Amino acid sequence: ALGADCAFFVEAADTGWARLAGRGDELVAAPRLPSDWRFALFVPEVRCPTADVYRAARIPLSGHVRLPSLQPAWFDAPAASARQQCFNRLEAAAFEVAPELARWRALFDAHGAGYVRLTGSGSAFYGLCADDAEAHALVERCTAAARAAGLASRGQWVLAPAGRGAHVA
Repeated sequence: ALGADCAFFVEAADTGWARLAGRGDELVAAPRLPSDWRFALFVPEVRCPTADVYRAARIPLSGHVRLPSLQPAWFDAPAASARQQCFNRLEAAAFEVAPELARWRALFDAHGAGYVRLTGSGSAFYGLCADDAEAHALVERCTAAARAAGLASRGQWVLAPAGRGAHVA
C-alpha cells in the first residue's frame, strides 16, 4: 500500500545506500561510500513539479525496460571515475518543465563541472567530489558564476556521506 521508495529506506537503513531493480521495489543493501567523498549540493530557486516532469518524460516508465545501472564496483572506484557513471534519465524532461534548470546545466558545463547531475525530478543538483577541498572549490566556483549570471539559489552545501543520509561538512 506504500510506495516503492518506502522499502528503500528500510533496506538501506544501515548504509544509506541500496541498489534497486524492477520498478524500484527490488532492493539490495549497498556498502557505505568512501568516507572522504563529498557531495556539492546546489538548490536553484526554481519550481519543478514532479508530476509535470513525469508527464514530460519521453522514457518508458513501466514494463520490462532495461535501464543502465551502477555496478557494485562503483562503490570502490575513485570519485572522479564514479561520478562519470552517474546519470539522470529525467533531466531532459525537467529542463522542459523548468527551462531555468537548463541554464544551471549550462553553467556547470561551462565551469568544468559537467559531471554535476540533477537530483531525481529536480530541482536540486549534486556533484560527487573526491574530498572536502574539491567540493568546497566546486561550490565556490559555481556559486560565483551563478551570481554573475543572475541565477537565483536557495542555497548550496557540501555534504559528507553519513551512513544514514548525509551531514553538512
